[in-house]
Amino acid sequence: MPDLNVLIIGDNPLARMGLAALLAGQPGLLVAGQTAGANDLQAEIDLYTPDVIVWDWGWNTPDGIADARETGLPIVALLNHAGQAADARAAGVSGFLLDVTDADALAAAIT
Repeated sequence: MPDLNVLIIGDNPLARMGLAALLAGQPGLLVAGQTAGANDLQAEIDLYTPDVIVWDWGWNTPDGIADARETGLPIVALLNHAGQAADARAAGVSGFLLDVTDADALAAAIT
């Protein structure tokens, strides 16, 4: 079975790089790209052709989440606190975890 291509989205470049490093060692996953997601998200999706999006939400519901949802791609949101869970569900993400999760749990959620 081919690897799942993952696009990492998040405002914080260090968080994106950390997520990419965590996922790099996970079998069956390939980090196709990273982006802040603030610009033309569809262009980023066309460029990286992900199978799934991992979105680091930071402290607030991110701008562009509606655009990402319209792509039909599964989105795994990483939340800073459990209080964001209702917003994540309302935004239509496929799944969500707290951002303190380990690499194995994140990989399981992605697959």
